[in-house]
Amino acid sequence: MHDIQVIKEIELNAGKEYNVQLNIKSDKPGYCYVSYLLSKKPYTKYALQKLIISAGSKEYSCVLSIKKPSTEDFVSPKSIRILVGDFKDASLEISKISIMEFKK
Repeated sequence: MHDIQVIKEIELNAGKEYNVQLNIKSDKPGYCYVSYLLSKKPYTKYALQKLIISAGSKEYSCVLSIKKPSTEDFVSPKSIRILVGDFKDASLEISKISIMEFKK
């Protein structure tokens, strides 16, 4: 269970990679997940990355590789979600979230 979710509905292309950047300020270490998934049941996950968060203020980034589904359509709506729930008695601030297609 994730106590906090930052959700932004967005359509990304299957088979592409995207760089996600965000600033996180926390007074305790922990972790969160950045995911791309279907925004309705069955909440199919198309990409997932775990970010290890240290205490203090820092810019984090990860690459989401959007997989092509093999048994179902790549249906809408889909969303990027930052899933947080593993910080106990902590103050957490998330800002400056951006996503861009990853250029190799």
